[in-house]
Amino acid sequence: METMAARLDHLISGQKRFLGDAAHELCAPLARIRTALGILESRLSATEKALFDSIDSDATDLAALIDEILDFSRTGNRRPQQTQIDLNALVQQVLAREAISLKTKLDIPEHFYVFSDERMLGRALGNLLRNVSIHAGWDTLVKIEAKSTSESVEISVKDHRPGVPASELEKIFEPFHRLDRSRSRETGGSGLGLAIVRTAMQACGGEAHASLTETGGLCVTLKIPRFLKEEVVSAHAADITKLV
Repeated sequence: METMAARLDHLISGQKRFLGDAAHELCAPLARIRTALGILESRLSATEKALFDSIDSDATDLAALIDEILDFSRTGNRRPQQTQIDLNALVQQVLAREAISLKTKLDIPEHFYVFSDERMLGRALGNLLRNVSIHAGWDTLVKIEAKSTSESVEISVKDHRPGVPASELEKIFEPFHRLDRSRSRETGGSGLGLAIVRTAMQACGGEAHASLTETGGLCVTLKIPRFLKEEVVSAHAADITKLV
């Protein structure tokens, strides 16, 4: 079982590295294409402008997708930097950066601290809020709440519509998974947002799970252990050994 688990971990890590390498290789030709488009734009007639706008829009979408693939790859391979985080302050920063137009309700105790990687936790929360804006719309109410248990801290992000089928609750964390295969990026995103959320939490020794709310919306819960898991501690020990 240990050998099989090690092989699976190796395959998954290899897949993420491949995605990252492929996306990185696409950056240079895409940059040249966008530079050429910028030069070409000034030479177009009015009738050719519509076609140019369509090509430029596709190039912009491709650039955004490449950024998301790189983000997904880097998140899975980055060592967590565990620090004490003021959750209220972090949530306010993420809301100001990612979801200033969303209607939100916070239920987080005052002076509520968590021990995790601030960058990865912020990235996970930001992706959750962007996911809400894409699928539930900017006019929906988002509730962010936090509570602690003897072993972990749980942060939940809930919206009130439209939710997902119960059979899809685990699948939505898979890379490039979309509930409706016919949707475009404008209506369905890239399918990487929630994959990045789970990858970021796993890198910190935590978990991400989805459930349905009483109103039929989606609830994603980030579970952060109060103590570092053994594998995270071992990874830090290995890094320290290399430095010594």
